[in-house]
Amino acid sequence: MIIMKELYSPELNNSRNIRVYLPGTYNEGNDRRYPVLYMHDGQNIFSDSNHLFGTAWNVDTAAEQLVKNGLIPEIIIVGVDNNSDRSNEYCHVAPEMYDAGRMGLLDYDNKKNPKGKEYEHFLINIVKEYVDSNYKTLTDRDNTALMGSSLGGLVTYFIGMRHPEVFGKLGIVSPAFHWLDFSSLLKAPECSMKIWIDAGVGEGHYIENSRKVVTNLMNQGLRPKENIAYYLVPDAMHNEKCWAERIHMPILYLFGDIGEPVSCEMAGRKTFGIDGMSAKQINPIAHFNNNFSMTVLNADYETENSGVMQLDRCGKVTTISEGKTKVAMRYMNCTAEADFNVISQLSEMVHIKVKAIAEYTSENLYMYYRGQHEMKRENDGSYTFELIAPRDWGIPFSISKGENYISEADPVTGKYMNHMVYAEEDMEVKVHIKAWTSNIVSIPKFHAARLNNDRDIFVALPEGYDRDKNQRYPVLYTQDGQNVFFSGISSSGTSWMINNEAERLAEENKISKIIIVAIPFMNRSIEYSYYTWKDKKVSWENVEGFNYSIEGRGEEYADFVINEVKPYIDLHFRTLKDSCNTALMGSSDGAFITFNMGIRHPEVFGKLAVMSPAFFGMDLEFLKKTEIRNELIFMDVGEKEMCLNSDALNMALLLIETGRIDGKDLFFHYVPNGEHNEADWAIRVKNPLICFFGKTGYPLTAELSGRRVLGPEEKEVYVNPILTYNTSFQRTVLYGEYIVDDETVLTVEKSGRVNIYREGKTKLIFTAEGVTAEADYKIDEALSPTVNINFTVKVPENTPEEAMIAIDSYTPANYRLERNANGLYTGSAILKRGVIINYKVRMFSDFQLKTETFKNHIKMPYRQLSADADMEIICNVEGWSD
Repeated sequence: MIIMKELYSPELNNSRNIRVYLPGTYNEGNDRRYPVLYMHDGQNIFSDSNHLFGTAWNVDTAAEQLVKNGLIPEIIIVGVDNNSDRSNEYCHVAPEMYDAGRMGLLDYDNKKNPKGKEYEHFLINIVKEYVDSNYKTLTDRDNTALMGSSLGGLVTYFIGMRHPEVFGKLGIVSPAFHWLDFSSLLKAPECSMKIWIDAGVGEGHYIENSRKVVTNLMNQGLRPKENIAYYLVPDAMHNEKCWAERIHMPILYLFGDIGEPVSCEMAGRKTFGIDGMSAKQINPIAHFNNNFSMTVLNADYETENSGVMQLDRCGKVTTISEGKTKVAMRYMNCTAEADFNVISQLSEMVHIKVKAIAEYTSENLYMYYRGQHEMKRENDGSYTFELIAPRDWGIPFSISKGENYISEADPVTGKYMNHMVYAEEDMEVKVHIKAWTSNIVSIPKFHAARLNNDRDIFVALPEGYDRDKNQRYPVLYTQDGQNVFFSGISSSGTSWMINNEAERLAEENKISKIIIVAIPFMNRSIEYSYYTWKDKKVSWENVEGFNYSIEGRGEEYADFVINEVKPYIDLHFRTLKDSCNTALMGSSDGAFITFNMGIRHPEVFGKLAVMSPAFFGMDLEFLKKTEIRNELIFMDVGEKEMCLNSDALNMALLLIETGRIDGKDLFFHYVPNGEHNEADWAIRVKNPLICFFGKTGYPLTAELSGRRVLGPEEKEVYVNPILTYNTSFQRTVLYGEYIVDDETVLTVEKSGRVNIYREGKTKLIFTAEGVTAEADYKIDEALSPTVNINFTVKVPENTPEEAMIAIDSYTPANYRLERNANGLYTGSAILKRGVIINYKVRMFSDFQLKTETFKNHIKMPYRQLSADADMEIICNVEGWSD
């Protein structure tokens, strides 16, 4: 799996990850080119995805199995991640046109800016162009497919209908066609296409609307089976699990041979009314020999008593009189029979009463069906909720308890329980709840005595916590608690989803089950600092710094965590309290406080995860005098984190000097292309989890990552030898064995430090733990150790003349610019060759810090530069915001 991180869209003004699956023969050195399947909601589709809804589609596994069975050719699969603006990006039409809005099903007040055309442009002109330029693809429409589910199905329909010259195959899964204006459906393309559309029987209005679109396309000339396939899937709901169960079918239809039908059936309703219920349709299904099924859109029917009811070739029922009759169906070489009954009236709506009997709780219960509804507590201790639903709709619902909405669980597997009722008639449904999931518990307004403030603390309990009453668990405490579970309250809009990753690793038996305690910050820079600085000059290499004043309250914060939070957690939850089962984790400033707290209190925290640490304020003299007694330290930093990466590496080497052992009680990872943000930490968090709560396993491969062409005067250059283990754990080897072919060009110390002697080329071989990697290195006289970057910034007219304008990264280093006679701000920086920085233009005025935005005040993403050569950079700032 290849992940292109943060691919930027100028039209949408945002970035997202693009995931690329390459088939098994891709890297075999041939010139073969491959068809491509593009899919929306990319983080949900692959087997190793950090998926949002607890289940991945496993589309890569499904494709591999189809290839293995000889049913499709090998394909490339490209997953395009969604983001918080999904509902706008996946929509081409204005909200007032949505059918769902007219039905009163959903509140769309906050969705007034459809961006489907901008997303379409991004997909075709940026994503596809990038993929076609960098991978061995078959670029023509006949070998290019597009697929998505729900709103992803809706946007697939629009993009495919609007651009048949790009996409010749469409997979439209459970489409949200209730957002369509059915009075103006798009015209089907004149060129030949293959279109798959499906919906689950449990998806209510999705069924009627998907069938309307199928009928419209057939009326425009698309032929069933040849150009269009439709499947109304029995027992299926609107979720990732159900889509994963049938994903092989659209892939097979679009890229392969579905085979021949071997049987058929008339599924669905067998009783119809003359009056009342208006939708009268059977669901004739054909099953094929290649594990493929579809609803038959054109079949022959013979009714034994045509005076009772009749069927057209599409399976639409016309009721004539009360009575019973047998119907025979023929499709190709298959036949089926079924008995039908016609009564005088069958109402459109039915009454459903859900009665829940719950064990292990005295809390309020809530039923979730199109919103959260409190259930009524009856005198017998049961809980009830009543609703009116359209007949034959599938009614998916779930039940939760308490203010934290802890959900019902399957008593055997411990997994989240979702119920499905088919509203065929008035009914009472009894639910016996025997177990609860133990998801995320909120402890509101937890008071910090010495800090004199309150904050909510979140606790993620492992699967089976309520079921296994005698089990105790290791605990991981995390800083920046608002960022680790929930995107909705994250300071950056993206969360680590560390609870999902921990559950996944535990399910794969890579780690033990753990409790995770997330502690949000209140005043981050103060709480996460052990030191008080007055006008401290912070700078980096040749970059002009600034004066930094702070009153650090790290000791009070540590006291809060150790003497208030931890005792509460140990008292109220079944924890393993000792230090070897207690870990502390943080990133950036959160890593700084994690490291300082941890080394001062090894009797509390035996394991420290120090991710992208902001070590620029670290007291190294204190560190050299301190005996570090923590059981394990994991540290990482990303290649694109500018000054942080050298600080982190130097700290790791200093720890080895003071007695830590690389690969035993200290693990370091210099992450290729790693960045300083929550999205990147979400990907990297698996490493400390495996390191602390599992076994790293044994290395499978080694690689020498990083730059291979260096200048003769470059200093402090290190190779980056990375081991990848059978558990997917990765680390950089800090002390290894190196063999250099020509030591007159360069040598490499055991620490990985490169000593450069002259211009030339040589091969470097690295060996560690039984695996080897080699790479060719070149010393180029033309490369200086530093590069000159000249900035020119044009600012909006409302910028005060006295304002200070700076190029500012996410570290304290910044590049102050000077105003010239033309009103432009200019300046230069000398950067170490090869560093990669993300930056924004910021304004300091009237003691306020403002950041550049687009003209419409939309947040400006970080700009990026790679200091590979001297360059001129021009920035046009359109606006400012706090």
